[in-house]
Amino acid sequence: SYYSKLTKKRRYNYLRQEKLLEAHLGTHLELQLLDKKEDATALVNSIASINSAKWNGENADRYAAAAEHGFLYCFVLRAGERVVGIVVGSKSKDTYRVHKFLHDRALNRFSPGPTLWQQVLRRLIVDSAFKHVDMGYGTTAYRFSATNKIKRRGTILLFRKTAANRNLILAHALFASLVSTSKTLVRVWRSLRHTVIRFR
Repeated sequence: SYYSKLTKKRRYNYLRQEKLLEAHLGTHLELQLLDKKEDATALVNSIASINSAKWNGENADRYAAAAEHGFLYCFVLRAGERVVGIVVGSKSKDTYRVHKFLHDRALNRFSPGPTLWQQVLRRLIVDSAFKHVDMGYGTTAYRFSATNKIKRRGTILLFRKTAANRNLILAHALFASLVSTSKTLVRVWRSLRHTVIRFR
């Protein structure tokens, strides 16, 4: 299991952070899953409550649409009525995709981010709804070797800004366009040929 791969010290630290945060807020933490159309307004209000400057005027309609199509899968960590942190995410088959982490910066000294993620991770494991968690692109600040697996998604080819390279890119674009046009013409020819054969 996940926790069996953590060191004793790390398990202790996670639980200690959680207890310190609860002690400071004077109540138990509660993790809420928001994945329904009617949850969209509550999600936007939660985001605004801890990050109103950046998310001012956020439209609930797009979250409602995501929920309607079965994509919305967000978590809100609360202490009573106070929002501690939010994970904005979506589900894609057996993969949970994390788009944003938000937390109440006034609680920074109590590590609300790690506490939020540990609660979400425990919930995902218990529910067994996903096989993978996609954290996006980039380099992680910490290894988290017990869970993190780096996957190569693609290769970026960089060119110096020279006339020769511009001509090379233009030639490639023209070649790609020619190939695409040729494929289209072949499909059209096959379709017409099939139609002629049918009507003979």
